[in-house]
Amino acid sequence: MEIRGGTAPTAPTAQQCPQCGTPVPVDEQYVAWCAECDWNVDPGAPDPEPGRIAAIRRRLARRHGEQLAAEMERARSAGGAARGRSCPWRSRWRCTR
Repeated sequence: MEIRGGTAPTAPTAQQCPQCGTPVPVDEQYVAWCAECDWNVDPGAPDPEPGRIAAIRRRLARRHGEQLAAEMERARSAGGAARGRSCPWRSRWRCTR
């Protein structure tokens, strides 16, 4: 058994699932979840970074991602790289396969 961080691993304990009462193994290295009823399978996404600059970055990233996806879809539906046309995101570069 590997020792991480200089301490020996502890044996997992168990708790009862609050939804169905099934014993749920608990290990402090992992999120506890119930395999019977899927309680706590997705305990929630982390909150986004607060602040105006972080919000602007998220909006820009989403907008650029959507634009790139649309350009790639247009290139794919038009035959794009298969016909030797330039890549939609860099007009000076040629797509190669």
